[in-house]
Amino acid sequence: MDSEAFANYGKGSGELAADPRIVKRLRRIMMTPMLRTLWREVGPFGLIKVIQRTNMEVGRMKARDWSALKAHGFDSPALLDMIVRNTASMRVLADMVGMDRTKRALGRLMEDTITERAAAMFVPIERFLECQDRFAGFRDYFRAYTDASAREGVLEIRMKEDTDAVLAFDVTYCVWYEVARAFGDPALCYPSCHNDDAFYPKAGARLGFRFTRTGTLASGAPVCDFRFERV
Repeated sequence: MDSEAFANYGKGSGELAADPRIVKRLRRIMMTPMLRTLWREVGPFGLIKVIQRTNMEVGRMKARDWSALKAHGFDSPALLDMIVRNTASMRVLADMVGMDRTKRALGRLMEDTITERAAAMFVPIERFLECQDRFAGFRDYFRAYTDASAREGVLEIRMKEDTDAVLAFDVTYCVWYEVARAFGDPALCYPSCHNDDAFYPKAGARLGFRFTRTGTLASGAPVCDFRFERV
């Protein structure tokens, strides 16, 4: 089977974030684990503070001038709202318990939910097992997603290698990173970066590829590099 036949093929992050069915599924997946994480980290009264302060921070950042994003072609209110809310909640939690502890807590949350979230946004990993060439099916699907996201102004990509055995590219511009910078700390896009580290090795183990990365924009590297190599 060709991965072009799979659900959401060729859709970028902006289009996916605007789909109410996907948003509903993601909220259902994340609500309870997120509340449990916050309860564990800050307790019941701290949880109330996190919610209140996050809403205040979201309101403040929504009023910000985001014309710099639009200059790169970005025009997805739904995705911007999602990124701002996620970044605000991390900012508030980091202010309360510290950045290192927040990264550990949210990192675990990302790892525990990534498979279900990826299936909600794209397709379950198992669908690629239906492809005659599993790696090629995944590569083509993921390439279509990143190309669509680039057209939406979400990412800017410099392709390095696109062959039967390797897909490798650098992300030189990223909306998640830019929003985190606007909040005053690039590290606030850590959950987005960690999603990659949580998902791609797991997918590669099933589909016959190895994912490697040497750095991210958020960690101070000049690019976020992606390399998927057939094994």
